[in-house]
Amino acid sequence: MELVITGRKHFLDRYEGFSNALLNHFDGVQILPTGRVLNLHPMSIGARLAHGTYFERFFGPFMSYDANHPRGYVLRSRQTEKKIRNLSLRPDFVIHLFSLFGPFWNNFNIPYAMYLDYTMALGRKNWPLWAPFRNDRDYERWIAYEKRSYDNSQLIFTMGNNCKNSLVNDYNIPAEKIHVVGSSGNFRSFSAAKKTFGTQQILFQGSEFERKGGDLLLQAFQLIRASIPNAKLIIIGSTLTIDEPGVTSLGYISSAKEVENLFLTSDLVIAPARCDPFTAFVIEAMNYGVPCIVTRRSGISEIISDRENGIIIDSLNPVEIATEAVKLLTHQNDLERISSGGRKLIHTSLNWEVIADKVAKQIKEISYCS
Repeated sequence: MELVITGRKHFLDRYEGFSNALLNHFDGVQILPTGRVLNLHPMSIGARLAHGTYFERFFGPFMSYDANHPRGYVLRSRQTEKKIRNLSLRPDFVIHLFSLFGPFWNNFNIPYAMYLDYTMALGRKNWPLWAPFRNDRDYERWIAYEKRSYDNSQLIFTMGNNCKNSLVNDYNIPAEKIHVVGSSGNFRSFSAAKKTFGTQQILFQGSEFERKGGDLLLQAFQLIRASIPNAKLIIIGSTLTIDEPGVTSLGYISSAKEVENLFLTSDLVIAPARCDPFTAFVIEAMNYGVPCIVTRRSGISEIISDRENGIIIDSLNPVEIATEAVKLLTHQNDLERISSGGRKLIHTSLNWEVIADKVAKQIKEISYCS
């Protein structure tokens, strides 16, 4: 069976481990980046220039490149379909990553599945900045297009139950079509590096600072420092100017070795997100044995067992974040226990080999039945 995996290039790069793991189950796996549609029609160019201004009301219907415009959904889906049909070898099955467009638009005669972390309906409810539609009509059109892709798929794989529930409740997709398979991180193998503790260093990935709760963590860190004067907070992902004792912002780090060293020298990762579909950063931290504190608003909280392989906080409260952090940083036995539990979770569930096994099994079953 020949498999093609489609989606935006940065998604395909980020989930390279998923594609590599699927090679063990199919005759061939081809990666096909799609979704870069630049409409050079003068009205479309005017629409992009007018975005966010008074004149957008006149040019809005011509917008095509905007990630959250329904016209863009259609154009990207058509482009993806054209690329698939132009392949020298017709695929037996397609897996499409995420929901910003579908793999087909006009003809659905090649079976496909979608692998999702979130839906637009969830984005609008939980983080409206991910759904910046001009009006309700555009939003409803997007939802209809998104549903069209889901309806015509043979299977849908989701990272968590939150996404599955949205597909059922917001899009009326039959539950039996949806399979929760989890996700993994950007690592090729399990880390065997020895994890030690005692640095009192906290690590935070703040590429979208507000959504990921960076402001909450800064408030919590002041309380942590009051109890642990030598505590340090390292922020990566965004270059920020923060003049706070013990806080260092390193910005984006491209070196995998440097990121690995930060994991191995940190006692704790705190991810107090306001909204996070299924954060890969926490999964990567657990692979290196770093205990993690997450919120109920993070999809990864579905699979973490509180105080066994991570800590889950129920509210976006800096006092609660600080309290849990101080408990861990002052009790090395608890750090070591949760570190071990997190690594076990990676080995048993949150790795691409286990996920690829689940995905391949469902694809082969449905292909055999058809």
